[in-house]
Amino acid sequence: MIITRLAGGLGNQMFHYAIARRHLRSSSEKIILDTRLLKELETDIEKIVQRPYYLHIFKELKAEPLNDKLNTILTGKDIFNRIKKLFFILNTAYVVQNGMTPIKVDVTNKRNIFFIGDFQSELYFKDIRKELMCDFCFPDLDSKNQYIKKKILNTPNALSIHVRRGDYHSLSNKNIFTSVNLNYYNNSIKYLQQQLGLRKLEAYLFTDDIEWAKTNFKSDSLNINFMGENNSENGWKDMCLMASCQHHIIANSSFSWWGAWLSQRGGINLAPQHWYLPNSNFFSIKDIVPESWVIIDYPL
Repeated sequence: MIITRLAGGLGNQMFHYAIARRHLRSSSEKIILDTRLLKELETDIEKIVQRPYYLHIFKELKAEPLNDKLNTILTGKDIFNRIKKLFFILNTAYVVQNGMTPIKVDVTNKRNIFFIGDFQSELYFKDIRKELMCDFCFPDLDSKNQYIKKKILNTPNALSIHVRRGDYHSLSNKNIFTSVNLNYYNNSIKYLQQQLGLRKLEAYLFTDDIEWAKTNFKSDSLNINFMGENNSENGWKDMCLMASCQHHIIANSSFSWWGAWLSQRGGINLAPQHWYLPNSNFFSIKDIVPESWVIIDYPL
């Protein structure tokens, strides 16, 4: 049995699945998704937002949510279930990532493997890209989003730009995360212009703060299509549209990381140098950004 603990939004949950998927031991084995840390979506922006279970959108996953029987064993307080829990622990290899630094996954011969951590690096699963591309196959889009997808696919050098603000400005997060600023986006646009030899780029801008984006993104170098109509419940549609683009300017966000990683158009992917604030050095940016991507520096 392989178990992985889910937390965070869609992008984070995909990382949690991917590490477990890499270590499936047979075609008949299924991953157990521990959803106990997920709750209904919080509306208080001053708290760390707890996300619902999002992976249900992917119908090809080799996984199923934690069932009541196993949940009772893991959380039960009566003597019978405490004995079962002890037996489970003795037969389980716990792979725990504290912080963000990648760790070596040393899987023993125990019956169960339990993954706990963020595992936000393709180093854990890049050798099963083909399998993950199948597993993370998006459902059919509604007619409006399907029209946008076709437009993107028919646009040479279509550029995805992701701007994440929202919870990065909450009291709980503002001392950890940096909301990537306009210096980063301007430097990224200039880099793409130079590399592609284009004066103007067709861009699709995805954001959780559409009004801020419309006010601040005004450039003669871009023809911007503002994408802000899909709500958090339908956020996967934005990721699907991102993956349809050729080039990507991602935010410091696992959501747009996957939007770029899932693209099969062979474009240029740009990522910010500053993922966290300077006093919150959780990991080296080179751990999360794939080797073929370009890291863009900029003044904070």
